[in-house]
Amino acid sequence: MAKIEAKNTLGEKLLHAAYLLAVPILAISFAWAAVLKIIDIQGTLVTINAYRIVPLFFAPFIALLLPFVELTMAVFLISGPQIYRKTAAFILGALLIIFMLAALQGLVRDLDFSCGCFGFGKEAERPDIFFFLRDLALTALAGIILLSSKTWPTLRA
Repeated sequence: MAKIEAKNTLGEKLLHAAYLLAVPILAISFAWAAVLKIIDIQGTLVTINAYRIVPLFFAPFIALLLPFVELTMAVFLISGPQIYRKTAAFILGALLIIFMLAALQGLVRDLDFSCGCFGFGKEAERPDIFFFLRDLALTALAGIILLSSKTWPTLRA
């Protein structure tokens, strides 16, 4: 008799478990960062200018747009259909890579800046090894969401 293979291999089960953890962790991380940026748009603008990457006239546009993109993508991760979820994961993963590259260039140029990820002022962090490890981990979570063929359980009316 032929052996009947299980539909879900161990690898698929592990990927699905990682997916179920990745979605809320990534969504909550970006929602929290977005809310902090929205609350302190001026701090967001100062931080963007400190990176010295974009022209000064363009920084206010980014300061206003970025937190709303982050918050929208966080909402799409939790409540959107699968295509929105994967698109949001792709966009957030791309943002994380851009954030790491921006921080790296700031460190190489020895600029005086904080990352602006989760607050501004005295509590703000200057990018260090933990910043890069955290962003790499969040990027990996975005990758897990992109790779998973499973869906997130959503509430339907």
